[in-house]
Amino acid sequence: MLFALHGLRVFVFPTGIARIQADTVEVVRWEEIATVRRAVLWEQDQKTLFDGRIRLSLETADGREYEFDDALSGLKELRKLVEQHTLPHLLDGAIDAYEAGSDVSFGVVSASSRGLVYGGRSLPWTEFGAIEIAKGFLNVKALGAMWPLWRIRLLEVPNVHVLIVLAEYVRKAL
Repeated sequence: MLFALHGLRVFVFPTGIARIQADTVEVVRWEEIATVRRAVLWEQDQKTLFDGRIRLSLETADGREYEFDDALSGLKELRKLVEQHTLPHLLDGAIDAYEAGSDVSFGVVSASSRGLVYGGRSLPWTEFGAIEIAKGFLNVKALGAMWPLWRIRLLEVPNVHVLIVLAEYVRKAL
């Protein structure tokens, strides 16, 4: 699949992603990607007037970074493909760490055998209700609650797609 913007072309393949701009070609295999970050940027988060409001950032295990914003046609579809292809290897690592009794960090949120932790507050798994993304926020609800207990900016939660699936995995295991 091809995504393009003013000389930038992004190709998605079953084994990875290729970013081509002018005569520079960069290829990243899915297994190399350590962090996927999606964000809805507020004005104060934008570095220049030309920054898009929606951003997808990828970082490899060796520190290479790639950013795409909503000026790229098909950014939403690109994000879905990136999350779909990175989920298997990122989730395996998160489940292994969780089952080994370690805390699994997702930026400002962490998951452990005790539950979820955010801002020094805990939500035990037995009280966990739901986790969802809406309008640039990750909403975490307690069991039976109508409103989110926590409303966290996506910008602060790397690998949010992994956190959501891990939380559902834990809920089903209880």
